Amino acid sequence: MLASWSINRRLPKISKEFLLALLGPTLFHTVTQISACVSYSNVAVSFTYVIKSVEPVFFVTFSSFLGEIFPLIQSSAVP
Repeated sequence: MLASWSINRRLPKISKEFLLALLGPTLFHTVTQISACVSYSNVAVSFTYVIKSVEPVFFVTFSSFLGEIFPLIQSSAVP
């Protein structure tokens, strides 16, 4: 990103609200990465992959608490 910013000579405007909006996803992503590394050393790798495959379910569940709604069936963009 720094290389891109230096080539374009434009820095993005980062506000306090933007940083606060990134705080939640950043925290959950960090916990996920740490948990994955710890689980690789403590349990079978196949079990770790099963747990990681459930991550989208948790994403949708926690996002629903924030008011975002995901339809069960998405309409096709192709006519």
